Amino acid sequence: MFPSLFRLASPFDPRLQVQICRLATKANATVLPRTVNEQLSISKMAQSGKKAFGTSPIPPANMASLKLQSAEMVNHNTKRLRFEFPDSEATSGLALTQATLALAFPNGGWIPAPRPYTPVSTPTQKGFIEYLVKLYPNGKGSGTLHSLQPGQSMRFMPIPVGMYRHNAEKHNQVAMIAGGAGITPMYTFARSLLADPADRTKLTLIWGVNEPKDLFLKDEFLQMEKDHPDRFRSVFAISKTDGGEEVPEGYKKGYISPEMLKEVGVQKVDGLKVLVCGPPPFENALLKGKEGGVLGAMGFKKADIHQF
Repeated sequence: MFPSLFRLASPFDPRLQVQICRLATKANATVLPRTVNEQLSISKMAQSGKKAFGTSPIPPANMASLKLQSAEMVNHNTKRLRFEFPDSEATSGLALTQATLALAFPNGGWIPAPRPYTPVSTPTQKGFIEYLVKLYPNGKGSGTLHSLQPGQSMRFMPIPVGMYRHNAEKHNQVAMIAGGAGITPMYTFARSLLADPADRTKLTLIWGVNEPKDLFLKDEFLQMEKDHPDRFRSVFAISKTDGGEEVPEGYKKGYISPEMLKEVGVQKVDGLKVLVCGPPPFENALLKGKEGGVLGAMGFKKADIHQF
């Protein structure tokens, strides 16, 4: 996501500032509130005042240096990191599913390794922001974040485009297809919609991982399913079936395919929006190649899909 931003040497580089200004201008010009509820929500957020991130699209004015409050391993390679805001009454000011850049400086160097992360805390959460960060082998960004100790700080800045703005009047169904750590925007999106008593959107989650131990939010999704049986369904697909952990009963085996999606009720119908997030090979399999990938082969068009 936004690879051109990562090649710049510094977050203060004027080239980065120009690119972010262009992104912010484009976002402000083209991504407008689409429903009355959304307009009211944005209005309330604007009136609430205290925001952790600045409102300017130009770094460093929109950066925030946040102190790590707590760190917790949630599985074999993923940490839940909670960063506190200087003002305990402040919210992030981010839009739902909006990502941020973590400006990591590996090994104490001078050249940053910016990496995008979507918070798993909701935009209305006061006092802190939370991330679930998967540690990748030789990962400069994830390695730096995993090495942080409570009390140490990390700089973050919002990414002004890429978030999904839901229109419940147009889309009464959403299929969320995630691969690995690409689950984070889906989790926050589902939490927020299910917490809104006025929203009746039906959600189907298909989460593809290598092994069962990679399902670090499984319990949370199962609880959502229990609390909202008429609105939410979760499907877990395990691709690595040759040895290792056994695939639990009820889980899907193999890679996400047209047959698997149809089996769980995801088909091209009016009112359905498809959200996609995952590593490049995962997204390419769904969206590119022959016939436009898995989704193209099922008849989905570009307008039916939002890619984070």
